[in-house]
Order: sequence, then C-alpha cells, then structure tokens
Amino acid sequence: MQLLNRTKAIRTFFGLQFFALCVLLPSSGIPHSKLDVSYIEYPPYYYNDNGKPKGVLLEKAVSVLQCARIEFSLNELPSNRAIDAVKLGTQAMSIGWFKTQERETFAKFSRPIYQNKPQAAVFKKERADDFAPYDTLSSLIVKSKLVLGVVAGHSEGKAVDDVIKKNPKNVYRVDAEQKNIISMLDAGRFDYILLPPEEFDNLVITHELDADAYMLKCLEDIPPGNMRYLMFSNDVSDRTVESVNDCIYTIEHIK
Repeated sequence: MQLLNRTKAIRTFFGLQFFALCVLLPSSGIPHSKLDVSYIEYPPYYYNDNGKPKGVLLEKAVSVLQCARIEFSLNELPSNRAIDAVKLGTQAMSIGWFKTQERETFAKFSRPIYQNKPQAAVFKKERADDFAPYDTLSSLIVKSKLVLGVVAGHSEGKAVDDVIKKNPKNVYRVDAEQKNIISMLDAGRFDYILLPPEEFDNLVITHELDADAYMLKCLEDIPPGNMRYLMFSNDVSDRTVESVNDCIYTIEHIK
C-alpha cells in the first residue's frame, strides 16, 4: 500500500508540474524526431499495471519527454532486447540504465534521472553465520567461497563490476531478468545477490516471499547508489538530448 501511495504521489506531482515546465522551457520551433522508447518490467522503477505502464522512473521519463515536447511510443521489452533496441535501432531510447564504458560505445546518455540507494548483500537468514566475517564485497568475492548471483550482461555499476572481475569463479551468471533473481536465491542457485533496499522490498512482495527469511547486509566498499540514465541510440540528435537534459534539470529543481 505504501508503494501504491508513493507512486500516486509521484504521478500527481509530475502531472502538476508539466504545465509549468512547458512555460519555463518553450519549444525551439524545430520538431524533434519521434522516439521509440523501451523499458523493462522491474518494480518499483517500471512495471505494467493492467496494461498501464507505471513506476517511479517510467513516470518521470514520460514527464521529461512531454516537457521536451518529444513524440514517443512506449514499449515493454526484456533487458537484452531493450539494449539491442538502442544499439541496433533508430531514434531509440531506453529508460533507467547505468552508464558503462561499453554502452558509451553505442549509445548517448542523458543527465542522471535517479540515484539508487547503496546495494546490500541479500541472503537467507539461515546463512547469517557464513556472512558474519565479511564486511566488504571484495572480501566476499576474494576470500570467501560464497557465490554471488548476477544477471548475465547486466551491469551492477562500475565499482561493483570492478570487484567482481577480481574473482569471477565466485560469480554465478544467469540468463534471466533481474526481477526473477530473488526467486533463484530462494531456490538455492547461489548464496547471495546485491540489491538496493528499495528493490528488495518490491521483489519480495512481487514473488510472495517471506521478507523475514532474508537479511540485508551493508558492505563498506559499495559506494552510494548507482546513477540511472536515459540511454539513446547514436542517431538521436544532440539537440534532442539537450532538450531532455534541460527538462531533467528543471524537474529536479522545481520544489
């Protein structure tokens, strides 16, 4: 219920601000190309509610595009197809991605539109003693025999990705959507996963799991949460990206 109330509040806020944004950021008079916008199913950021796209980041991205007066179509895609839509498509945009060096070779990025809370190690409470000696991700990866579960091809952010590279044998990569990884943890496919607290709460609710059966442990070498961005195909004009950035800035500073 708290999630629904928070989502409604955010939707109402951005709806009320849209008219002010149009006044503050008038169109240059040159039309933008229509964008093919994709998102993945991943509460609380983006999800489908009885055919209606919702979520904190999805609704914010829609408000930004409306502010910039950019026509767009909205499509839900699996994460690998959303990336391919940007990499191989034309006039494409996808919502809420981390910026990595590899992705910067085929895409343009907006200003950040969100910052996650720091990731925590999530594991079954019955395994608490196994995790007690370790206070950093680096020590978990390098010194323990505990196996981290991650989604294949999914960046955990540069700081975490760099630690994972130190000992990849203790990392189990699965071909699945991020939203399903907690079910695999519950089934014992690996020993722990990394999640921002806001994602954990929603995944437990979505998969009808017992939240009291898990523990979240903060790790000292994981920095403040990763920034999330709008990711554009390279053929999207710089002027369009600048218009989007102007609106992100304005939305962040209207209080």
